[in-house]
Amino acid sequence: MSDAYISVSEFARRAGVSRQAIQQRLNTSLREYVKTEQGKKTINIKGLELFKGASLAQEYDKQNDNLAQGIIETLQRTIDALQGQLDVKDQQLQEKDRQIQAYEDQLKVKDRQIEAANIALRGAQELHAGTIKVQLAPGVDQSQEPEPVITVEEPAQEPETAAAPDEPGPEANKKRHWWQRRR
Repeated sequence: MSDAYISVSEFARRAGVSRQAIQQRLNTSLREYVKTEQGKKTINIKGLELFKGASLAQEYDKQNDNLAQGIIETLQRTIDALQGQLDVKDQQLQEKDRQIQAYEDQLKVKDRQIEAANIALRGAQELHAGTIKVQLAPGVDQSQEPEPVITVEEPAQEPETAAAPDEPGPEANKKRHWWQRRR
């Protein structure tokens, strides 16, 4: 069987290389294994030993390619998972930003309310201080509250008649305060 000859295409398939690669080596390293029969070149299968190392290298490369492809697929799945997590984190950050903005808006409203309350308080304090100043002013009797003054209009006068001695005249009503008129 060691003297078996096969076609160039079959030899290329068994060697694991292209037909063109075998054609290029027919006149160099494969020359001693080549035989021409009926106008066609055939190659002894002993020549495959030259390609055994290349076949092993190609097989090793295929295994490495498969391993590399597996690693690439694993890395791609990891990247996809991490990208998904990143998208979720981005959404969470956007939600937190919206919440922070809402809290800031609430704080601005509260600040305005506090400022309005402070203005009202300052006004009340100034009013109270003004009242105290008036009360403490010289010549103001602080022991009693100020008396209200009531003015009464005089009725239209009729012709003078003699008034009874026990009734005071209209002039007395003018000069007296309201609590003095009761007596």
